[in-house]
Amino acid sequence: LDDLEVALADEKPDDVLGHARRIAGGASPEIASGDREALLFDIAEWLWERGDRHLGLDATALALDLASKRDGTDPVQLARRLDRLAERLQEIGQYSLSADVWKRAIDLSEPIESEEGHAVTWRLGRYVWCLRMINAPEAQIDDVLSRMAKRCPLPGAAAQAPPTAPAAPLPEREIRPRSLSGDLESKTDPAKSDAKRLEQPRPAGSHDFETTAHVPMPEPAATDAYHRVPVHFATHRAFADPIGNPYETFSNAPPQRKALNFGLAHVTVPRNRDLGSLPRQGWLASKLADPDPALHITIRTIDLLDRGGFFGGLRERIGNSQRKEAFVFIHGYNNTFTDALMRTAQLAVDLEIDGAPILYSWPSRGTMLGYVADREQSRNTELHRDLQAFLIEVAETTGATHVHLVAHSMGAQLLISTLDRIQEAAPKPLASRFDQIVFASPDVAFDQFTAAVQRVQPLGRRVTVYASRRDVPLTLAGYLAGGERTGLDASMLASLNGVSSIDTTRAAEDFLAHGTFASRAIDDMQSVLWLSLDPSRRKRLVRQTAAGGIYWVYDPDAQAGAFARAVSFVRQRGGLAGALAHIAARIEALKTGAASPAEIEQHVAVQAELDQLKGVVT
Repeated sequence: LDDLEVALADEKPDDVLGHARRIAGGASPEIASGDREALLFDIAEWLWERGDRHLGLDATALALDLASKRDGTDPVQLARRLDRLAERLQEIGQYSLSADVWKRAIDLSEPIESEEGHAVTWRLGRYVWCLRMINAPEAQIDDVLSRMAKRCPLPGAAAQAPPTAPAAPLPEREIRPRSLSGDLESKTDPAKSDAKRLEQPRPAGSHDFETTAHVPMPEPAATDAYHRVPVHFATHRAFADPIGNPYETFSNAPPQRKALNFGLAHVTVPRNRDLGSLPRQGWLASKLADPDPALHITIRTIDLLDRGGFFGGLRERIGNSQRKEAFVFIHGYNNTFTDALMRTAQLAVDLEIDGAPILYSWPSRGTMLGYVADREQSRNTELHRDLQAFLIEVAETTGATHVHLVAHSMGAQLLISTLDRIQEAAPKPLASRFDQIVFASPDVAFDQFTAAVQRVQPLGRRVTVYASRRDVPLTLAGYLAGGERTGLDASMLASLNGVSSIDTTRAAEDFLAHGTFASRAIDDMQSVLWLSLDPSRRKRLVRQTAAGGIYWVYDPDAQAGAFARAVSFVRQRGGLAGALAHIAARIEALKTGAASPAEIEQHVAVQAELDQLKGVVT
């Protein structure tokens, strides 16, 4: 406590948060648990008032975590604490997180408040307002409005704009450090504060998640609000928890044994989201409520299978599909099993995989500081051997007519090494055992990659590499690994025959610029996986020359709407002939109806794009 007082007096917010963590962890045991909780909330308030909102969020999370574990916490008092937090989050535009906080405050106070009480109705109104701000499904909003109507209704405007007064004042603080008295002028640099990023760690465990198929899952409401994605997986990760939280089924520790574990995960992906987005519940929100499948990607169950059950399930799922696709994703460095599972499900939805999405998860440490350990794992020849046998079995025994392989970042090291083994072990060179082979931001030494990719190129129908000059992790990896990484410069691959090299620098949407292949540039991946289109046919790509060859620059601002719709029509109508027939019929219907000339012109533009694909797409 003395150290905390000094840090408060010196106005050192980072030190204050450090002492708050010590207090939350059990330091100063003479403080009663209720007073400890109040002190942490006071510290959070001090940080918020200074403008250190990120540190304030961390301190608030510590207090909420302590409150959730303490017997005897007053739910009304805690709900009022949450009211203050939710309002602060609204002020800084964190509407999704604010909605989670309002929901938790409602869950705490609704069971104990009389039907005539106005506090819960007020919170429901704020909750609805946040849901509207994040474009939540109408069914979810209507459900909250109906709950408001059953209580003490507020004027209709309450659901449109947030009320300005709290339901009740916060209780007096039981403990107030001396440095918290009086108003302190914030010395925080706004530019530095804005530069900090809200972290989105993994969701916490929840009692309603099960990991066996034998226990029925309580399905959330509004099932049309999200996709259900069964993801088959094979992993070398160590098994962590056979009956608990599905987010923690496999650990990040090095495997105790090298054999593959197999299974099937059931993942949900919200329908109402931008193409390429990966909406995950943040760590603070996970302390307040379970992830909402209408808003977040969630993992419902994880079922462990033996090898026979795994491949039998793959054969059945692929056999019941129309396109007979198998989509294998290999994640990169700093990925947990949960990270990789969510990314696989997102890609499966956005790429409209018709067959089976499959994850191979290697034992990454799942931390920023684990780069060296991850690099050693990615070079592990035992992993390459097992992955070699696995990919061959997927290609030869599942009935898939299209087997797509996509590897991201350090996962490209495993894939390129494994494909090299497959080609080398064949009695004669193999051709097109796989369909599309995609290396996204490959964290592979340039010399190694260029030598190997020319050997393995015949294994696929097309080999595509996505690279970005702004890729921060790969820039750092170059220093750590002692050599330039392939995923940093698409122009360096221009001279490689049979390899499509795509520069996605302009598609970067965040500081790291490491996942553009799965986010803003995913429409180009659609053209690759759906139609295997040559880069010269893809309207967002601009041709460039370098190193005696050509590469392509992805232009996110290119006018490619008609082309994108044409590609989608070919995919949805089972081929070019079906797409042409559909668009022709649609144009005739528009001409005989009351359609505007602009609407007819849009469809004619799509028809023109389809005509250009004649002889290119079968």
